Amino acid sequence: MRIFEESQKIIDNKLFYGLFVVLTIPIVSISKQWISSIDKSLTSNLDLVLSASIILVVIFFLFSIKLKTRIDNEGIKYQVYPIHFKIKFIPWSEINKFYIRKYSPISEYGGWGYRINFFNKNKGKAINISGNIGIQLELKSDKKLLIGTRLKEKAEQTLLYYKNKKND
Repeated sequence: MRIFEESQKIIDNKLFYGLFVVLTIPIVSISKQWISSIDKSLTSNLDLVLSASIILVVIFFLFSIKLKTRIDNEGIKYQVYPIHFKIKFIPWSEINKFYIRKYSPISEYGGWGYRINFFNKNKGKAINISGNIGIQLELKSDKKLLIGTRLKEKAEQTLLYYKNKKND
């Protein structure tokens, strides 16, 4: 039995530093404005706390987003945490075709994330964090799902193993 497991986070080190700089600017600006204001009333204090809280919630949410993928003898499991609280499961019996493919996140799906192509329904859904390589699933229900991966070779080897097993 072969198992493929991957966990991708939306924030990597380069993005973290860029996000830190971009989000630090409004916090510093709001703080300077509050410090220099004559009116340090309860309202201005609440504005400062609310603004900083919203920025921190956004940072926390971005850090918590994670795409988990598992391929094993039962089928394919995936989860986008914290959007999916439960793991989504597609058994092999519901899958017609599966393969690795290169795709264009922007032109095919409008970007990264949990995406649906409204202009071309034949593309189906995409769940991706970054990059342009994905595990394409064509289901017996005529639906399509693309799950992004950064581990192309390992995913390809695992899918080949199950394709051969399915053909036996």
